Amino acid sequence: MTTPITTSGVVVSQEMTPFLKSNILGVTWVTPTSGSGWPTDPNNAWDDDEGSYAASDPILTGWWSDWFTWGHAALDCNKVRIWSDHQGDWLEDIEVEAYYNGDWQLVYSGKCVEKEFVTYPLGGIYSVTQMRARRWNPESGDTDKGQFYEADFGKV
Repeated sequence: MTTPITTSGVVVSQEMTPFLKSNILGVTWVTPTSGSGWPTDPNNAWDDDEGSYAASDPILTGWWSDWFTWGHAALDCNKVRIWSDHQGDWLEDIEVEAYYNGDWQLVYSGKCVEKEFVTYPLGGIYSVTQMRARRWNPESGDTDKGQFYEADFGKV
């Protein structure tokens, strides 16, 4: 598992401590060709419009949302990125996985930076066909909804 990087130039540790990021070159961001898993407007999570989003069902206290999965024909990737937010007060964490080597691989599990692209390095170059993410609701008595605005595969 590697450390995510926000578009504002902050590397995010599990504790959300900011560090300066290194320059990232040689990546072409590729839009997914499919997306599914959440009931409200799933196509908005990959339509290249940062003003629209897919929304999850309400996430019960102490539960993860359902996975939202983005797909594409196999691409040689070394990172993925996701723009996430939520409706309500308490969704804090995100889990991100990528599908390569014949199985789902955990890319990141921890605090979620919202309202901007966050890049999740894969730790190498892999032939990736899918990525997926879900949100966590830790707060008692709340039923917030997750939102995914956009996602891209980092093709090398």
